[in-house]
Amino acid sequence: MAIWEISVFFAGLLIVGLILVDTLRSGISPMPSSRKAQKAMLSLMPESINGPVYELGSGWGQLALAVSHKFNSVPVIGYEMAVVPWCISRLWLFVSRNSNVTFRRADFRHRELGDAQMIVCYLFPGAMTHLAQQLKQELQPGSVIISNTFRLPGWEPEKVLELDDMHRSQIYRYIVQ
Repeated sequence: MAIWEISVFFAGLLIVGLILVDTLRSGISPMPSSRKAQKAMLSLMPESINGPVYELGSGWGQLALAVSHKFNSVPVIGYEMAVVPWCISRLWLFVSRNSNVTFRRADFRHRELGDAQMIVCYLFPGAMTHLAQQLKQELQPGSVIISNTFRLPGWEPEKVLELDDMHRSQIYRYIVQ
C-alpha cells in the first residue's frame, strides 16, 4: 500500500472515531435536516427580522447558510458540539464567504440566547425538554422558534407543517408570548 492510501485510511478512521465519540457524548448522532425540511423551515420564517438568528445543533451548516441568504442583514450563529460537522460547516462557510454567519463549537445550553429574534433547531427529545425551559426564561415576546420533527414540551405550536416524506415529519413554529 502507498503512503497516501494509508493516510486516507487513517484519516477516515479518525473521522469515524470522532463522530462516534461525539455521538456517545451527546446521545445523538449529527443528522442534517432534509432538503424538504429545510425548505419547509424557511417557508415558516417571517419575511424580515431585525436581530440575531441562532441555529441550535447546526451540524453540517447547511440550514444556517440557507437562513443567512434569506436574512443577509442579521447575524446567523450556529452552535454545534460535534467536531466533524463543525469543521465541515466551517469549510462550507469559507467556500460560501457568507459574512453574516458564524459557527461556534459550543453547547448552546450554556449560552445566553435571550437576544435571539429567531431560533431554528433539529434536536432530539431530551434536548428539546431542556430547551423548552431555557427559551421560556430567556426569549423576548415575539421571538420565533422553528423546530424540525420534535416539539417543545409544554409549548403550543402556532403552526405545524407536515412534510410529504416517508416519516410524515412535522415542522413546528412557535411564537414567544
